[in-house]
Amino acid sequence: MKTKRIISSVLAAATVISVAGCNGGAGGRQEVTTTTGAATTTTAATTTLDTDKALQDAVDNIAEDTKLELTVDKKIKWLAWWDIDETQAAAELFKAQYGIPEEGDTSYGADFANDIFAWTNVAYGDRYDKLGQLVASGDSPDIFPFEIGYFPISAYMNMFQPIDGIVDTTTDDWSKFRPIMDDFMWANKNWCAITDINTSTLLWYRKTIIEEVGLEDPYELYKNGEWTWDKFLEMADTFQQSGDSKYVIDGWNVPDGFLATTGTPLVSIEDGKLVHHLNDPAVEKCMAFIETLATEDYRYPWDLNGYSTNQRAWFNGDTLFFLEGTWAFESDAWIRYRERFEWEPDELFFVPYPRDPSADQYYQAMKQDAYMLCAGAKNVDGFAAWTNCVLIASKDESVVATQREKSKRDFGWTDEHLDFLQEIKTSMVPVWDFKNGVSVTCAADGMDDSPTRAVLCRPYTFAGETYTQLRAERETMIEAQIDEANAKLG
Repeated sequence: MKTKRIISSVLAAATVISVAGCNGGAGGRQEVTTTTGAATTTTAATTTLDTDKALQDAVDNIAEDTKLELTVDKKIKWLAWWDIDETQAAAELFKAQYGIPEEGDTSYGADFANDIFAWTNVAYGDRYDKLGQLVASGDSPDIFPFEIGYFPISAYMNMFQPIDGIVDTTTDDWSKFRPIMDDFMWANKNWCAITDINTSTLLWYRKTIIEEVGLEDPYELYKNGEWTWDKFLEMADTFQQSGDSKYVIDGWNVPDGFLATTGTPLVSIEDGKLVHHLNDPAVEKCMAFIETLATEDYRYPWDLNGYSTNQRAWFNGDTLFFLEGTWAFESDAWIRYRERFEWEPDELFFVPYPRDPSADQYYQAMKQDAYMLCAGAKNVDGFAAWTNCVLIASKDESVVATQREKSKRDFGWTDEHLDFLQEIKTSMVPVWDFKNGVSVTCAADGMDDSPTRAVLCRPYTFAGETYTQLRAERETMIEAQIDEANAKLG
């Protein structure tokens, strides 16, 4: 288990923090994506989209009308654990509007001479170490992925700088996401340029396994308005009894997604301040549901696999649902499985988290496609130009249509997949939970280190541990850290 380390920044204490799922240490993968309408093209995917004439024509048609009055004469310094695919629509639009900054310049490294971005590759677990070091040295990157697990820490610890006066989010182009960005204001300032929202994670399943066990297709249950916690538990009981060592769900951060369906996060930002909901009846009810997943052995017990998820068990049909984002469908591992076993295009399908039957709407944990402007960043025009290109490319109908076809061709998505992704994206009520971003301690690795992670994750991971007990042990600490964070507002 990692320990917390702290380094100094020239601006303030840039604290090194790491987030993990409900796993005792290993963090789940979190990525910023660029939206292609119904499909989501993950920029961290190892397979990249081809640039073809149709995409180039679509980009050229909108380039002149959407260009900002900016001059970008320096490469954009990008720090992340994944590279940006410069064949995607947003990058092609950037090139059409601003060209390739410092084209042919090898001073950033020969690999980036003809790129928009000069990428510093950092291991996922070391990303905030590296960010703090670069900021402290005066060699800040310009841009970094936004992560809700580090907000608002990342704002009040001066890892990043506000985008007010740099990105004009008052224009019509930003109007759709303006209310969402308001949800993420801290100290009356805007910090993240949100260009889209998408599903955070999905419950993936194999259709043939559903059929073999005689279960109702979750997708059909969803379409009929019957996909609820109660139906999930019915399916869990049936599947568990279908053979030996059968489990119902696996993946990181399972409790987080179920809690979001209540519409009540563990920690929210209200009237500009952090507020916890540890004693809310909706939270208590959800945690009782989570405890059932553990006590009935519905969830895959990680101790059987070195305290890690077991994706192979799901592929083999021994686990019913696997929790993962859309990026996984495009990953090398999933593509290899699909090709090796010659599965039908729709064999791997998905549903959102089942609806809380007591909730007034269908709530879901969503993620933000957004970027952060690093503290000390010098290429602010590059940041503004890039975020605008991502925004414009994600909403232009001709670009969206072209990217959709590319997603089908290059990654095997079907129209049914993509239509359903779009429906989830547009019909769900998003829920934002700031429980990990309260403090360095709350964002620390492992369930034992983080009080907010402990109350949510331990009842799921360890049968017999209860939310009531864990809340009693940690509520005072959580309240104190929320008070400390709010005090930084002045």
